[in-house]
Amino acid sequence: MEASFAFLQAICFFIALPTHSWLWLISIFKKSTVGWSTGNILLDFAGGLANNLQMVIQ
Repeated sequence: MEASFAFLQAICFFIALPTHSWLWLISIFKKSTVGWSTGNILLDFAGGLANNLQMVIQ
């Protein structure tokens, strides 16, 4: 059962890869910070810390 799930994950990954792999290339040449916010980065960091804290507590 686990092997089939891993195989399904690999298939989904390789299907999605071509659609997203070029996005980083555009951002390198665009060199724009439109839509970038320090608040969003801090929220992401706080969410990661909360996630790790929850795993430690469990």
